[in-house]
This record gives sequence, structure tokens and C-alpha cells, in this order.
Amino acid sequence: MAKKSLRQNKAVKKKVLKSNVPNSSKASKPSSNIKLYIVILAVIVCGIVLAFAYMINIRYQSVLKLDNTVIVDNGAKAINNTNLSLNFGTNNPGGIGYRWFNIESDYKSNIRIVVTGEMSKFLTFEDNNFIMQPYENRTIKTILTIPPGTPLGAYDGKVVVYFLKP
Repeated sequence: MAKKSLRQNKAVKKKVLKSNVPNSSKASKPSSNIKLYIVILAVIVCGIVLAFAYMINIRYQSVLKLDNTVIVDNGAKAINNTNLSLNFGTNNPGGIGYRWFNIESDYKSNIRIVVTGEMSKFLTFEDNNFIMQPYENRTIKTILTIPPGTPLGAYDGKVVVYFLKP
């Protein structure tokens, strides 16, 4: 009987020891789950990047950039006009100037006009943030307003016309 209980104790110990040893198939499950999560995360990130690239590509039909310049001086007004720029020449502090440029769109477009650079504080547009129909031509009036007391000097910038898909 003592031999039997000793054998039973050894058998019980073996069972306990076996239950504490992780099963090799169970040990591989967490690492395969981690791999699956990494793959899912990579697919989601790629999807977001592709969607963002698609939205950027679709949003803009085209962009037109016009350089613009004004020289603030106590002299006579002069206007310099070229096809790719919107220059106001020389203007006095407190002076006002007007320029026009034409735009045309081959598609129905939402038009948004912005000014960058130092000229942004001087320029406004009579018509901005509007919809153009296909093959429509539009003349945009640009208004230059030089506040009194503006320091003398040359001011540069760009007029950027965005042709956005509606």
C-alpha cells in the first residue's frame, strides 16, 4: 500500500508538473495573434494613406499662380502688366490701385483666390469664392489698398487661384 500511494504521489506530481509546462501550440497562439494585429494595422494605415492621396488628387483640378509686386514710394503711379504677373508698379502710401485678370475653367469649379507674402495685407478681390461653369471666362478685379503710413519699399507676393472640384 505504501508503494501504491508513493506511485500515486509521483503520478500526481507529474500531472502537476505537466500542467505547469505551457503547451507548444498554446505558446504560438499569442505570437500569431500579434502578427495578425500587425497585418491588420498595416492594412489600415495603407488605406488611410491611399484615401488621403486620393482626396488630394481629386480636390484640386488646377492652380494658377500670379506673381505680384508693388513699390510704395512718394512718386507717380505706374502699372506693369505681364501675362504671368499682377504688378501694381509704384503707389503712394494711402493710395489705391486696380488690376484685372482673366480666368477660364474647362470644368465646373469652385474658385478660391488667396494672396501669399507681403502683398496679402494690401490686396482684395471683388469676386472670390464662387462657382464657375465649364468653359466660362471671368474677369477678376483686384483692389490694391496701401494704408497711410506704410513704410516705403517693395512688397512682393503671389495671387493663387485654386480651381477646386465642387
